[in-house]
Amino acid sequence: MFYLENKIATRAGMGAILALAVTTWSGTSAIAQETVRWDLSLWGGPRAVTYPVEDWAKAMKERTEGKWTIEVHYGGTLGNPKDQLDNLSAGLFEAAAINPFYSPGQLPLLQVLDLPFIMPDAYGDIIDLAWATMHQEDVYREIASWDVVPLLPGMTPQYDYMGTKRLEKAEDFSGVKLSGMSADMGKVFQEFGGVPTPMPAPELYSSLERGTIDGVIYSYTYAMGAYKLYEVSTNVTRGISAGAPVFTFMANQGAWDALPEEFKKIHNDYIENDYRDSAIRHASAADKHFEAEFEKAGVEYSTLPPEERQKLVDAAGAIWEQWKTQWSSRGPTEEILKFVEQTKKTVAEGK
Repeated sequence: MFYLENKIATRAGMGAILALAVTTWSGTSAIAQETVRWDLSLWGGPRAVTYPVEDWAKAMKERTEGKWTIEVHYGGTLGNPKDQLDNLSAGLFEAAAINPFYSPGQLPLLQVLDLPFIMPDAYGDIIDLAWATMHQEDVYREIASWDVVPLLPGMTPQYDYMGTKRLEKAEDFSGVKLSGMSADMGKVFQEFGGVPTPMPAPELYSSLERGTIDGVIYSYTYAMGAYKLYEVSTNVTRGISAGAPVFTFMANQGAWDALPEEFKKIHNDYIENDYRDSAIRHASAADKHFEAEFEKAGVEYSTLPPEERQKLVDAAGAIWEQWKTQWSSRGPTEEILKFVEQTKKTVAEGK
């Protein structure tokens, strides 16, 4: 069962919100006769975090007997990442991947999940926390203000370290030139002497090779593997878990409202019973593939002990406070942060 139904539905005021996420359909069992075609906008190529939406699109076509088809457009052909929400809101396409990181200020309340060191480790827990937070009443209201609705909970794996230095404690970051992470993550490592060195992802490989940077804080394993950073690295440090930026899928409100009720039910049944397993399966397959590549390349592993990670978490506290103050005019940031922290504990303790 999907976590949101089991644990979050009892929260006061959530009934109306959950009516969208878990629709109860009381019509007949016959498939609606009308045909619906959606375009879904993505950037980049097919990868572990996008395969689940392909599974969903295939399932929707099969379960509606071809009446609802979703074409997934890669490569930013329908728009670049920073314009996704604007274009979706305008109805230029029916659905899209949304990463608020690319367009700061549009969904600042949802970006509570972008705060450094706030996301859980387990893939299923990341999915559950993201979906629950998207349906927290204030966050949902912010999303709805763009005339869009949550469609699917995407999942970005946690950020760890890969590079040419061996890192085993927080102080080991001193003097290490790091790239790949968000600006807020960078501020945490800076507290321990790290040197944030921002650059576009395509430049990471050559920069590591030349020594312009010493390493990356990046999504383990698929982002490290996709850019072949293991070819120019000697070390990986697990256990940092610096964050897992929001990557989710939303639909245009009008397009969602126009769907036949049976299609909505089929979609919601898929979320409840199938989507989570699909996302975990693809992420795990990526790990298996890329960890084998890391091993062949001779990359050595270290683990940051929990007490060392806690030093980083403590340093991140100031950034959390800054987020609460900066966006308090947009919603009850302190309450939202408490909601996320409590929900994170709940999912970690078992469903």
